[in-house]
Amino acid sequence: MAVILSIGLVAAPAAAKTRCADFNGDHQVTLEDAYIVASYFGTYPGSPVNEDGNHYSARYDLNNSGNINISDIMLVLLQVGASC
Repeated sequence: MAVILSIGLVAAPAAAKTRCADFNGDHQVTLEDAYIVASYFGTYPGSPVNEDGNHYSARYDLNNSGNINISDIMLVLLQVGASC
């Protein structure tokens, strides 16, 4: 019996889909870049620091939703293996 896991993603603006998700500057999108975005998880403009000590940064809000959430992390994961 197959189990299907579905993660609802908020539609991202066209610009967010083409933006390179290389955040560590190595010109490759890797799991390390996803980890960087995940370290901002749960932040939004004006939010207190999160568990990782980070404030919101629009740089990591890839879908421009106003908060860093699973959709932003998934947008990075979709680019893993890409060169920038």
